[in-house]
Parts: sequence; structure tokens; C-alpha cells
Amino acid sequence: MIQHAMEADDDVALCAEPVRSVIVGDWHVSFVATLACACPECVRLAATGDKSRVLDGGSA
Repeated sequence: MIQHAMEADDDVALCAEPVRSVIVGDWHVSFVATLACACPECVRLAATGDKSRVLDGGSA
């Protein structure tokens, strides 16, 4: 499983892969760029500091 960074309530990751949120009750899995399973392209894009995107957790 690869973890992707995504905007809240979106179905596309920063890297443009289709994704779905992992939600348990009202809790969701947050994106962690340091995890071995983090998408390298999402890590790179998240590191650019683009404040126009609000990151939320997600995986595909």
C-alpha cells in the first residue's frame, strides 16, 4: 500500500493518482512524508510548500 497526500474531501492525490480516504469513525489517517510507504511524488510536491493545497491523509 502506498500512502498519498491529498486535499480534504478530494479523490485525487497531489501526484494526480486517484485515491480514497481511510476513515475510522470521525478519524482519518494523516499523510506522513517520512513513512517508507509515502508516495515519493506526493512527498516532493508537499515539500514545495504550496499553501494553496490543504493536506489530508489518504491512501490508495
